[in-house]
Amino acid sequence: MILSATQRRLLLACGHYWLAHRYSPSLRELIFLAGISSTSVVVYNLRRLERMGLISYAGEIARSICLTDAGWAESGLEPPLAVGLASQP
Repeated sequence: MILSATQRRLLLACGHYWLAHRYSPSLRELIFLAGISSTSVVVYNLRRLERMGLISYAGEIARSICLTDAGWAESGLEPPLAVGLASQP
């Protein structure tokens, strides 16, 4: 799949953040983590990733970004189930 540099940085930032904290980053955290200039650029690219099937994202709900199986595969990171995090109560 062809991702822009910004989209790849966002995908990796979301994945790394989730693995470290067990919840999704906020939009403002993504600005910092992915080196992006504004929330509108973050939201635009999150919507693009969602249309590609790499994430699920409910914009009206805080910290709702989740990588899909395809997103984890594209990121090259170990998905949560593989590292024992997805089964947390």
